[in-house]
Amino acid sequence: MNVKNIDAHMLRDLLDEARISTKKDDDGDLMTILAADDDFPHDVIIWYMLDGNWLTIIARSFEYKMDDPVTVANDYNRGHRGVACIGEPDNGTIYFKLGFLLDEEVSTTYILENCIKFGTSCSWRSFCDIYQGK
Repeated sequence: MNVKNIDAHMLRDLLDEARISTKKDDDGDLMTILAADDDFPHDVIIWYMLDGNWLTIIARSFEYKMDDPVTVANDYNRGHRGVACIGEPDNGTIYFKLGFLLDEEVSTTYILENCIKFGTSCSWRSFCDIYQGK
């Protein structure tokens, strides 16, 4: 099926199809928690947000602290593409952000594979890469 706009109901259906269990946060955005494992020992919260034609994915781990998050983010962004790393010096954390502009007709398969699955796995992998020093 091809669509030009994505709404919250379609986003939730696509997340369900991807087997990503979500709930709504206080702002009404969909979110999921990726559990810590051997690759990254802290939980990661991922938000899926819609704003007009934009699908934005933000991933953060509130437990993962560092002394200089801005330098870590800058170093990461120099060598990696696809996801932006943002350092927050006030609380010693970083977060990752990806945005997908969906202003042209695309298939739901495109949204599922190239936005949702790619964005989720890229966000998790980015935390793993920084934690493992890659």
